[in-house]
Amino acid sequence: MLSFSLLQDGLQFINQQPFALKTVIILLTYALAPPCGVPISAITYTTAFIFGLKGGILPALTGYCLSMTLLFEGASRLKDFSFIQKPLAKITKRFPKLSRQLPFPVIVGFASFLPYLPLVVLLGLTQKKRLSTYCALALGSLPAFAVALQAGALGNGLMVGMSTEQLIFSLASLIIALMIHLWIFKNAKKGSAPK
Repeated sequence: MLSFSLLQDGLQFINQQPFALKTVIILLTYALAPPCGVPISAITYTTAFIFGLKGGILPALTGYCLSMTLLFEGASRLKDFSFIQKPLAKITKRFPKLSRQLPFPVIVGFASFLPYLPLVVLLGLTQKKRLSTYCALALGSLPAFAVALQAGALGNGLMVGMSTEQLIFSLASLIIALMIHLWIFKNAKKGSAPK
Protein backbone atom coordinates (compact mmCIF):
# COMPACT_ATOMS: atom_id res chain seq x y z
CA MET A 1 0.00 0.00 0.00
CA LEU A 2 2.85 2.34 0.92
CA SER A 3 4.77 1.56 -2.28
CA PHE A 4 1.60 2.19 -4.36
CA SER A 5 1.22 5.61 -2.70
CA LEU A 6 4.90 6.41 -3.31
CA LEU A 7 4.54 5.43 -6.96
CA GLN A 8 1.52 7.73 -7.34
CA ASP A 9 3.43 10.59 -5.69
CA GLY A 10 6.39 9.93 -7.98
CA LEU A 11 4.17 10.05 -11.08
CA GLN A 12 2.60 13.32 -9.92
CA PHE A 13 6.04 14.83 -9.28
CA ILE A 14 7.28 13.83 -12.75
CA ASN A 15 4.12 15.15 -14.43
CA GLN A 16 4.60 18.54 -12.73
CA GLN A 17 7.95 19.03 -14.47
CA PRO A 18 8.13 21.19 -17.64
CA PHE A 19 7.18 19.37 -20.84
CA ALA A 20 10.48 20.31 -22.52
CA LEU A 21 12.52 18.75 -19.69
CA LYS A 22 10.46 15.55 -19.77
CA THR A 23 10.84 15.33 -23.56
CA VAL A 24 14.63 15.79 -23.40
CA ILE A 25 14.91 13.02 -20.78
CA ILE A 26 12.80 10.67 -22.93
CA LEU A 27 14.83 11.40 -26.07
CA LEU A 28 18.12 10.86 -24.22
CA THR A 29 16.79 7.57 -22.86
CA TYR A 30 15.80 6.40 -26.36
CA ALA A 31 19.20 7.43 -27.72
CA LEU A 32 21.38 5.93 -24.97
CA ALA A 33 19.50 2.96 -23.50
CA PRO A 34 19.21 0.57 -26.54
CA PRO A 35 23.01 0.43 -27.11
CA CYS A 36 23.28 -0.54 -23.42
CA GLY A 37 20.97 -3.50 -24.01
CA VAL A 38 17.71 -2.04 -22.70
CA PRO A 39 14.79 -3.28 -24.87
CA ILE A 40 13.11 -0.48 -26.81
CA SER A 41 9.69 -1.83 -25.83
CA ALA A 42 10.63 -1.35 -22.15
CA ILE A 43 11.49 2.30 -22.83
CA THR A 44 8.21 2.79 -24.72
CA TYR A 45 6.24 1.13 -21.91
CA THR A 46 7.94 3.30 -19.27
CA THR A 47 7.32 6.47 -21.30
CA ALA A 48 3.60 5.74 -21.56
CA PHE A 49 3.44 4.57 -17.94
CA ILE A 50 4.89 7.86 -16.70
CA PHE A 51 3.23 10.31 -19.10
CA GLY A 52 0.08 8.49 -20.21
CA LEU A 53 -1.02 7.94 -23.80
CA LYS A 54 -1.63 11.58 -24.75
CA GLY A 55 1.52 12.91 -23.11
CA GLY A 56 3.75 10.02 -24.13
CA ILE A 57 2.87 9.18 -27.73
CA LEU A 58 4.68 12.06 -29.46
CA PRO A 59 7.91 11.86 -27.38
CA ALA A 60 7.88 8.05 -27.72
CA LEU A 61 7.49 8.20 -31.52
CA THR A 62 10.19 10.86 -31.80
CA GLY A 63 12.52 8.91 -29.51
CA TYR A 64 11.88 5.68 -31.39
CA CYS A 65 12.77 7.32 -34.73
CA LEU A 66 15.83 8.99 -33.17
CA SER A 67 17.05 5.69 -31.72
CA MET A 68 16.53 3.86 -35.02
CA THR A 69 18.37 6.55 -36.98
CA LEU A 70 21.33 6.72 -34.57
CA LEU A 71 21.77 2.94 -34.48
CA PHE A 72 21.38 2.48 -38.25
CA GLU A 73 23.68 5.36 -39.19
CA GLY A 74 26.21 4.40 -36.53
CA ALA A 75 26.33 0.83 -37.83
CA SER A 76 26.65 2.00 -41.44
CA ARG A 77 29.70 4.08 -40.44
CA LEU A 78 31.26 1.14 -38.55
CA LYS A 79 31.26 -1.22 -41.52
CA ASP A 80 34.34 0.52 -42.95
CA PHE A 81 36.50 -0.58 -39.99
CA SER A 82 38.55 -3.77 -40.36
CA PHE A 83 37.44 -5.26 -37.03
CA ILE A 84 33.84 -5.18 -38.31
CA GLN A 85 34.58 -6.30 -41.89
CA LYS A 86 35.81 -9.80 -40.94
CA PRO A 87 32.77 -10.83 -38.84
CA LEU A 88 30.48 -9.16 -41.40
CA ALA A 89 32.13 -11.15 -44.22
CA LYS A 90 31.46 -14.37 -42.28
CA ILE A 91 27.81 -13.44 -41.79
CA THR A 92 27.27 -12.51 -45.44
CA LYS A 93 29.07 -15.69 -46.54
CA ARG A 94 26.73 -17.77 -44.41
CA PHE A 95 23.66 -15.73 -45.42
CA PRO A 96 24.43 -14.44 -48.95
CA LYS A 97 21.07 -12.66 -49.30
CA LEU A 98 22.17 -10.16 -46.64
CA SER A 99 24.81 -8.79 -48.99
CA ARG A 100 22.02 -7.57 -51.30
CA GLN A 101 19.19 -5.14 -50.59
CA LEU A 102 16.50 -7.13 -48.77
CA PRO A 103 12.93 -6.80 -50.09
CA PHE A 104 10.66 -4.41 -48.19
CA PRO A 105 8.27 -7.18 -46.93
CA VAL A 106 11.20 -9.23 -45.59
CA ILE A 107 12.46 -6.31 -43.48
CA VAL A 108 8.89 -5.68 -42.26
CA GLY A 109 8.66 -9.34 -41.23
CA PHE A 110 12.05 -9.26 -39.50
CA ALA A 111 11.11 -6.06 -37.63
CA SER A 112 7.93 -7.67 -36.32
CA PHE A 113 9.63 -10.50 -34.45
CA LEU A 114 13.43 -10.12 -34.30
CA PRO A 115 15.15 -8.24 -31.43
CA TYR A 116 15.38 -4.51 -32.17
CA LEU A 117 19.05 -3.73 -31.46
CA PRO A 118 20.73 -6.59 -33.39
CA LEU A 119 18.34 -6.16 -36.32
CA VAL A 120 18.87 -2.41 -36.75
CA VAL A 121 22.65 -2.79 -36.41
CA LEU A 122 22.72 -5.68 -38.92
CA LEU A 123 20.59 -3.72 -41.40
CA GLY A 124 22.84 -0.69 -40.92
CA LEU A 125 25.84 -2.84 -41.80
CA THR A 126 24.28 -4.52 -44.86
CA GLN A 127 21.55 -2.35 -46.39
CA LYS A 128 22.13 0.67 -48.61
CA LYS A 129 18.61 2.04 -49.25
CA ARG A 130 18.10 4.07 -46.10
CA LEU A 131 14.57 5.41 -46.61
CA SER A 132 13.15 2.06 -47.66
CA THR A 133 14.82 0.32 -44.70
CA TYR A 134 13.60 2.97 -42.23
CA CYS A 135 10.03 2.68 -43.51
CA ALA A 136 10.09 -1.13 -43.35
CA LEU A 137 11.53 -1.08 -39.82
CA ALA A 138 8.90 1.41 -38.66
CA LEU A 139 6.04 -0.53 -40.25
CA GLY A 140 7.17 -3.90 -38.93
CA SER A 141 7.75 -2.69 -35.38
CA LEU A 142 4.57 -0.58 -35.21
CA PRO A 143 2.36 -3.31 -33.64
CA ALA A 144 4.93 -4.06 -30.91
CA PHE A 145 5.36 -0.31 -30.34
CA ALA A 146 1.58 0.07 -30.02
CA VAL A 147 1.37 -2.85 -27.57
CA ALA A 148 4.10 -1.38 -25.33
CA LEU A 149 2.63 2.13 -25.54
CA GLN A 150 -0.92 1.00 -24.78
CA ALA A 151 0.21 -1.28 -21.93
CA GLY A 152 2.15 1.59 -20.36
CA ALA A 153 -0.78 3.96 -20.78
CA LEU A 154 -3.06 1.39 -19.18
CA GLY A 155 -0.70 1.13 -16.20
CA ASN A 156 -0.62 4.92 -15.93
CA GLY A 157 -4.41 5.07 -16.05
CA LEU A 158 -4.74 2.51 -13.29
CA MET A 159 -2.29 4.49 -11.15
CA VAL A 160 -3.85 7.93 -11.60
CA GLY A 161 -7.44 6.72 -11.96
CA MET A 162 -9.42 6.31 -15.18
CA SER A 163 -13.07 5.89 -16.01
CA THR A 164 -14.57 2.51 -16.92
CA GLU A 165 -14.92 3.57 -20.57
CA GLN A 166 -11.26 4.57 -20.76
CA LEU A 167 -10.23 1.30 -19.14
CA ILE A 168 -12.29 -0.75 -21.63
CA PHE A 169 -10.93 1.27 -24.57
CA SER A 170 -7.34 0.81 -23.36
CA LEU A 171 -7.78 -2.94 -22.89
CA ALA A 172 -9.46 -3.31 -26.31
CA SER A 173 -6.70 -1.28 -28.02
CA LEU A 174 -4.04 -3.36 -26.30
CA ILE A 175 -5.68 -6.64 -27.36
CA ILE A 176 -6.11 -5.47 -30.98
CA ALA A 177 -2.48 -4.28 -31.20
CA LEU A 178 -1.29 -7.58 -29.71
CA MET A 179 -3.40 -9.59 -32.17
CA ILE A 180 -2.01 -7.62 -35.15
CA HIS A 181 1.54 -8.19 -33.88
CA LEU A 182 0.94 -11.93 -33.47
CA TRP A 183 -0.68 -12.14 -36.93
CA ILE A 184 2.35 -10.45 -38.55
CA PHE A 185 4.66 -12.74 -36.56
CA LYS A 186 2.76 -15.87 -37.66
CA ASN A 187 2.72 -14.86 -41.34
CA ALA A 188 6.38 -13.85 -41.27
CA LYS A 189 7.29 -17.28 -39.88
CA LYS A 190 5.27 -18.97 -42.65
CA GLY A 191 6.95 -16.84 -45.31
CA SER A 192 10.43 -17.66 -44.02
CA ALA A 193 9.83 -21.42 -43.82
CA PRO A 194 11.85 -23.47 -46.33
CA LYS A 195 9.92 -24.74 -49.34
